[in-house]
Amino acid sequence: MTDKRDNRRGGRYDPLSDDFDEQLERDISERVHQKLSKKMGARGNAVMTRLNDEDLSRLDALVELEVFRSRSEAVAFFVREGMKAREDLFAAVMPTVDKIRELKAQAKRSLEQEPGVPDRPQGEQEERGR
Repeated sequence: MTDKRDNRRGGRYDPLSDDFDEQLERDISERVHQKLSKKMGARGNAVMTRLNDEDLSRLDALVELEVFRSRSEAVAFFVREGMKAREDLFAAVMPTVDKIRELKAQAKRSLEQEPGVPDRPQGEQEERGR
């Protein structure tokens, strides 16, 4: 099967080609996916979430229209956009969160030095408080 982009003349699409619309649509879709992927960066963390029917239907519509390749990609995009839109909130709370984390670490170090304090139960992880 030949690549349909071969019908382009000098990097442009041939508007007289029988599959001009298909070529253009595919190229636009590829470019949108590339730009979205670049903007979102690496997504190596999985987070389970529950959505109501209306939100899921809207995500599915965007996946069906191939705006996003998957529900996961769509959710990641909207979470990222929501966080960017509320950057002021994160800027306000993060210094306090950092202080709380440091105080917790200090408390744990203090307890580790006390005799008779049991070690952390097996299977409990540092990330539990996140």
